[in-house]
Amino acid sequence: MTTNSKSQSLAVGANMLAIICASVSFLVFAVDMCEIFLRRMPSINSFAVLIWTLPVTIVCTVIALILVGPRRCKLAWFAVGLFAFEFILGYVFELILTHQ
Repeated sequence: MTTNSKSQSLAVGANMLAIICASVSFLVFAVDMCEIFLRRMPSINSFAVLIWTLPVTIVCTVIALILVGPRRCKLAWFAVGLFAFEFILGYVFELILTHQ
C-alpha cells in the first residue's frame, strides 16, 4: 500500500495519541491495583479514565489502519493490546483476590 507523506504523518499522530491514551489508562490501572493490595477502595475516577480513553484509542487505531494499513501502525496495535492486557490482568487479579 503506497501512502503519501500527509497520510503517514496523520497516522503517526493517531498512533501517538492512541499510545498516550493507553498508557494513561494503564497507569491509572496500576495505581488502582496498588490501592486494592493496600486494602483501600479505588476511586471511581479510574473507571472514568477507562471510559474516556478506550474509545479514543479505538478510533485512532481505525484511522491509522485506514490511512496506512495494518502493517505500518504497530504503535496503535500495541495500544489496543495494552488495553486487552489491562482487562486480562484485572480479571486475573479479581480471581486471585476473591479466592483468598
